Amino acid sequence: MGFAFVVHKAYISKLTENAEQIKTQRFVAEVSTDFLSVNENGFETKAYDTLNKIVVFFDVDRANYFLFDSNHKKMTCIQQFASEWIKPELKIPDEIDCVMFPWLTNQILSNQIIIADDTDYLPKNIGQAEQCFFKQTMSLIAFPIVNNETVMGFISIDSMRLKKKWSENQISCLKIITNIFAETLVKVNQEKRIEYMAYYDYLTNLPNRLLFKDRLSQAIHQASHTSMLVAVIFLDLDSFKTVNDTVGHEGGDELLIKVAHNLLRNVRSSDTVSRFGGDEFLIMLNNIGSVQDIVSITEKIMSLFHHPYIIGEHEFFVTASAGIAVYPTDGTNAEKLIKNADIAMYKAKEQGKSQYLLCTTGMKDEILLKIKLIRSLYRALDKDELVLYYQPQVCTETKKIIGLEALIRWNHPEMGMLAPGLFMNLAEQTGLIVPIGEWALKTACIQLKKWLDAGFRPIRMAINVSIIQFRNPNFVSQIHDILRDTETNPENIELEITESIAIHESEYIVHVLNDLKKLGVSISIDDFGTEYSSLSRLTILPIDRLKMDIQFIRGIDAGNKERAIVTSIINLAQNLGLKVIAEGVENRLQFDFLAQKQCDEIQGFYFYRPGSAKDIESLLSKEVVIH
Repeated sequence: MGFAFVVHKAYISKLTENAEQIKTQRFVAEVSTDFLSVNENGFETKAYDTLNKIVVFFDVDRANYFLFDSNHKKMTCIQQFASEWIKPELKIPDEIDCVMFPWLTNQILSNQIIIADDTDYLPKNIGQAEQCFFKQTMSLIAFPIVNNETVMGFISIDSMRLKKKWSENQISCLKIITNIFAETLVKVNQEKRIEYMAYYDYLTNLPNRLLFKDRLSQAIHQASHTSMLVAVIFLDLDSFKTVNDTVGHEGGDELLIKVAHNLLRNVRSSDTVSRFGGDEFLIMLNNIGSVQDIVSITEKIMSLFHHPYIIGEHEFFVTASAGIAVYPTDGTNAEKLIKNADIAMYKAKEQGKSQYLLCTTGMKDEILLKIKLIRSLYRALDKDELVLYYQPQVCTETKKIIGLEALIRWNHPEMGMLAPGLFMNLAEQTGLIVPIGEWALKTACIQLKKWLDAGFRPIRMAINVSIIQFRNPNFVSQIHDILRDTETNPENIELEITESIAIHESEYIVHVLNDLKKLGVSISIDDFGTEYSSLSRLTILPIDRLKMDIQFIRGIDAGNKERAIVTSIINLAQNLGLKVIAEGVENRLQFDFLAQKQCDEIQGFYFYRPGSAKDIESLLSKEVVIH
């Protein structure tokens, strides 16, 4: 009878143990299933629900989930679930210094499981804060959350009313749950890193352009329901390349980081500072009452550049240019506001840098015209829309035509005949000046050959050349091929370069000029007198002619100062053995003064306006020489 009782008792115990295992397995399976599809957004909620289930399943009073910071100096109680009877003052602080819990921290960071059936038997030399903490509990168990031998945090459960004997099933169950937490945390952290890389600048940790646009769009949406303004400041550092050249890219990066931190410290928490790229920053001012408030904030930001930045052993006085666009005046969406702030910033740079400008209607109209012209310019050559006009150059003494300057005109299909001032700068900016310049030279040579074949006397053809063309390593051979293919005598061709090219460019340009001279063409310097030329530079340049800038010619009517400059340029040319030509001569007073000072040649409306090839033929026909 006694043996049967013992067997029956063992049988019942085994059934109970099996039932407990099955219950534990089901619980683990439920928790595991809950975390299968958890992402960053749902993790906090799922963790809280799991702690709730742990309290019920383990029949305890509190379950906690802690995470360490990257240096293991602090631990944060991310989630806490407690029975209703626990008093509010027993709530665990959200953030705890690890030095306050030295024994607990050491055990967990050593990847040790803490199992205390009775907290009275915990070590007596633990910290005072730990003693107070453990006095709240009768029993506890804590499991480290570990990934690749790195302790990320821990889960602890407390029995605050009863002393509990933790079973093997419970210990195994909690270990599995901490593993589930670890795997999910790794997944969540990876998602956070990916999101961070997608929305933040790697160098400054500022929002990148994608996140900036998103926040700006939200601010615009909110402002659309109020009378408040939203402003975008597009800020660009002036001469940032100088910093990189002086202290290297690492020093440049250090400067960008310091600028970023300064900008952040001087805007409100509701505003956004973004690194747009390179040395460009975008600042969104949200919920602004007036344009004057925007101006005041911008002036405060600009004042950040009144003091030097220390990079290594170097002191840099860095300035910045800024443009401002305001919602709704300058745009009703993020793209438009950023674009118009950019336009205003470039206008600020054009006007001398180290300043800011508010976007205006004129700026926006100008950029729209620019975009339209650029798009059309790409097709202008293919559609034969470019034409050459020619302005005669006259001998001052004989008043006869001795040369022509080829001037490009654009017969735009919608805007009519456009002067070069409207599109040649765009051609240089886009690189289209290279094919356009080649076309102009070839067209001028072909036309010159036609006139010679028709019996007109040989005259000089002057053609403007851009610095972009000069930098083309095949430029000299290109000129040679055009002269050969068009059967043009090089002596009849003159290439005009600006004074800035002649004076300020590298020695490479001097070599190119010498190679061109070897072809037999002549060289003239256009707009002479505007760049404060170095006279020593003039002595080594292989040039034939100086063309005085039009502003000095117009100044002849004004008084003695301008006349003195013109006289000096003529004397300089004569002393250097160069010819001198005056452009922009429009009246008899100017011509008489130039003739008196023995200026060699004249170009301007006083004699002839630019004309088409047909117009020039009618002029030259009066001096036809039959071969």
